[in-house]
Amino acid sequence: MSPLPLFGRTGHPTAVWNPTNISGCVLWLRSDLGITMDGSNRVGTWADQSENENNATQDTDAIKFLWIDDQLDGYPILRSDGVDDSMFIGGIASALSGENKPFTIYIVGKIASDVGADCSWFGMQNTGSAGPLHWGPRLVDSYCARRTDAGSFLSATGTAMTKGSWKIFRVQFGSDGLINLWENATQLITNGNLNSAGTVTFDIALLCNYGQNVSYDYGSMKADFASVIIYDSALSVADDSLVKGYLQNKYPSLTT
Repeated sequence: MSPLPLFGRTGHPTAVWNPTNISGCVLWLRSDLGITMDGSNRVGTWADQSENENNATQDTDAIKFLWIDDQLDGYPILRSDGVDDSMFIGGIASALSGENKPFTIYIVGKIASDVGADCSWFGMQNTGSAGPLHWGPRLVDSYCARRTDAGSFLSATGTAMTKGSWKIFRVQFGSDGLINLWENATQLITNGNLNSAGTVTFDIALLCNYGQNVSYDYGSMKADFASVIIYDSALSVADDSLVKGYLQNKYPSLTT
């Protein structure tokens, strides 16, 4: 049986299950809770609901996400303009650093139909390297890449991500160095080899960007967000089913 969703808006059912019931949840962002914004609905803080306080933040008004109400099954969303918007998540960087440190990331999102050529849903960076870990859409394919502290670089490509529709995007990286990417139930990248020996140290994570420092700035991705969930492990099939069940129950109009 699929888990009941944990909803935060008046009129929606209360739940008995949420993503933190699975151990290793280092980030849980939801568009209906934990939003701090100004009078123009520009978001300064998107508070982590995992109790780890890995909040997403942006101090510069001009590059803040925009909060828009009632966009997905009655829930609000956060929108990146595709020009220069991004949000920083410093707290999870150390949790995902290491040599072939496994992780699982879920994003409920919609890629804009006119998204740019090379974009990233999510990126990890350090001060000395361009996008040491990032994944997202390109014009004709999907893309994941990883660069070690020593400079060794590997990438993987797969089937293009759908644009203009809400989806559950999931990326999973294993201790074997293989990365897999799904859009709902469709696998876009299968066992992409990012197994490059050597430590990868991250200083910060970014939503909608993957290289923002003095030497590298790849710009923003034009997209909408409803939820971001990150685990510091490669989830089992059973646990993955729980997370997807939670998200599909909360957002029943998600297309398959």
